[in-house]
Amino acid sequence: MMEEQMIFSIVILIILLLGIISGFRRGFVGVVMSLLAYIIAWIVAALFSQPVAKFLFQAFTSNHNVLVVVPRLLSGIVFFVLFSIAYGIVRRIGRDINMVTKLPVIHSVNALLGAAINLIVRYLLIFLVLNVLILFPSEWIQEQYQASPVAQTMVKKTPIMTKILLRDWQEKQVN
Repeated sequence: MMEEQMIFSIVILIILLLGIISGFRRGFVGVVMSLLAYIIAWIVAALFSQPVAKFLFQAFTSNHNVLVVVPRLLSGIVFFVLFSIAYGIVRRIGRDINMVTKLPVIHSVNALLGAAINLIVRYLLIFLVLNVLILFPSEWIQEQYQASPVAQTMVKKTPIMTKILLRDWQEKQVN
């Protein structure tokens, strides 16, 4: 029964531990380049998917009786393609830059910083997921949260982010 109530804590600790291990293996440069790749890819895809989809739709459809779903579907496909291309390009650049980190002293520092950065990234992602989960009116989720000292500590002891999230959520509820 106690193990069942500690699911959140166990999962959180495993995710954080795997984050440290993964960050140590990938190194600071690898972790940062991966984050940059996601951010840049998202921005590129968000900026260009609509215009490219609109152009493709107009270029390949002369029939005006096309369903409304088609442009939206095309936009989603273009977003995915642009995201993938941009992500691949930035990751390739990151791999090239990462070659420098194979030198002995640089490698050790890179690995330790990678572990620290990846731990922080995982912590923030878990923090955000927990804040979303505790809004759900699920009895099981609420029980798991209440039974998890790790989850409660993360949500309650990360004051700046908690205040920002609560303020933003409350403002959206009022508007």
